[in-house]
Amino acid sequence: MKKFLCIILLLSLILSGCNNPSNSENNSTSSNNTKTNFESMSAKEKEQLYENSDSLASNVSTDFVNNMNDFSLDLFRELQKEDTDKTIFISPFSISTALTMLYNGADNNTKDEMAKAMYLEDLSLEDINEYSKSLLESLMKADEQVTLNINNSTWIHQNFEPKGQYIDNMQDYFFSEVITKDFANPNTVDDINNWIEQSTEGLIDKLIDEIDDDVIMYLINTIYFNGDWTYAFEEHGTFDDNFYGLNTTSVVPYMIQTNDFNYLSNDAIEGIELPYGRERISFYAFLPTDDTTSLDELIENLNNTTLNNYFDEFNKESVYVKIPKFELEYGIKELQDSLQSLGMVDVFTEGKADLSGIGDNIYASRVLHKAVIQLDETGTEAAAATAVEIRLESAEVEPIEEFCADRPFLFIIRDNITNSILFMGKVTDL
Repeated sequence: MKKFLCIILLLSLILSGCNNPSNSENNSTSSNNTKTNFESMSAKEKEQLYENSDSLASNVSTDFVNNMNDFSLDLFRELQKEDTDKTIFISPFSISTALTMLYNGADNNTKDEMAKAMYLEDLSLEDINEYSKSLLESLMKADEQVTLNINNSTWIHQNFEPKGQYIDNMQDYFFSEVITKDFANPNTVDDINNWIEQSTEGLIDKLIDEIDDDVIMYLINTIYFNGDWTYAFEEHGTFDDNFYGLNTTSVVPYMIQTNDFNYLSNDAIEGIELPYGRERISFYAFLPTDDTTSLDELIENLNNTTLNNYFDEFNKESVYVKIPKFELEYGIKELQDSLQSLGMVDVFTEGKADLSGIGDNIYASRVLHKAVIQLDETGTEAAAATAVEIRLESAEVEPIEEFCADRPFLFIIRDNITNSILFMGKVTDL
């Protein structure tokens, strides 16, 4: 029997590499994180690179990834409360990376609150940093057919000197470029935004509007993803049809194909896996099996354990897939209110924040995030940027299933080895 599905897409994306813009008036220390040059490699060299990448991924603690995914789902639910009935798209990977960079400078109750919110209480800082480093290194060389660029940078006011061990950690574990600038110079805003634009291949050209007088540091992560489907959709098969959104019905282009895909169907949820390249990274789409269950209800009851159980239930089936081409842009979104709702209070509170691992009398004022995605017949291109702003205190044949994404859905792109959720979104209207 054909089953009509409208999707929840859970999207986790991974990106790696470092593009460093030229800076004529800054003191810049570059990381040793560079793009992987697959074109110059032989088939044997690529095979060895993949083995090394997968081995590095296996060094990442399952508990670490599961805990970060739980934090990602918690944050997504908070954003759903703020943006009720709206499409949402974020990169949990980018946000978690930027916050982990900040966590390196936290101490006492500030550190305890961040650890509790991010489920890091049972892990030492050294382990967290080692796992982060292995994950970044692994993703840099995950797949020739998937461009994954992850870039980190630490921007420092020229009159502020962070503690040396903190900067060492940023470079050693997060491959961060360290850039000292005159924050009073209006060109610094352009320098930061140009760095973000280059790092995201032009998809995000602005995250910072202006720099206030008391801002002394930015911790920035960017992630860029461009992956080719393992099984591409034929452009001539694309046709227009209705998408039954939460607020409106609209006509959108749909891509279709019938193929053997990993497919999930149970009493609660239906899903499809659309892999990229060598199938280490995949796009997953989900929707409630019961039409009486809303997408928001499904997300509200989702945690990492439940999600992993769903992933374990996927089986290879012949499936007719109908999924919309779409482009989404979310943000610039300020995340500090949602993070405070999750228990990270002191770090954003002047007079209470303890970021003494970075410097004295400072606090995080904002966490800015923007994410974009385009999905078409050949694959997916997506990018996200996160900036933590730090201030001084002032003071049938064979049965064929049918998957039809023609109503609100949730999406995730994830790394299938470590299970890291890189991007995640909710589409309510197109």
